[in-house]
Amino acid sequence: MTRVAARGRAQSNLAEAGFDARLATETRRTVLYDSTRTLLQSILRSLETAGEGEWDGQIESCRQAIYEMYQMSVPAYRPYKTDRSDAKGAARVPDPERLIRAVPHVKSMVSAIRRRDQATALECGRAALAAM
Repeated sequence: MTRVAARGRAQSNLAEAGFDARLATETRRTVLYDSTRTLLQSILRSLETAGEGEWDGQIESCRQAIYEMYQMSVPAYRPYKTDRSDAKGAARVPDPERLIRAVPHVKSMVSAIRRRDQATALECGRAALAAM
């Protein structure tokens, strides 16, 4: 069997199995979005009861959240119509614009954490969650 024929057979097998690459990408973004939101919520909970030793860990968690937000804000290549009537499921894909608006709030939260300014860090964290 030639390489082209093998590839064609593999693609038809995937199509027969109902594999939808678009849905898989949307699902990954949704999971990452939920994970980032949960991370920000846990940072806020720990800031509310923060002790002296926990501040540095919060900075690293905020950096992870920013990284994930940038990953999700990169537009996916979509050679298909987004308003298709035959789309499978209504996956909740995060709006990149909302994520981009939330990033400055998380960066401000990192600055506040570095200064050990708990009130400002909480305010910025809540604003980031609201922007998302």
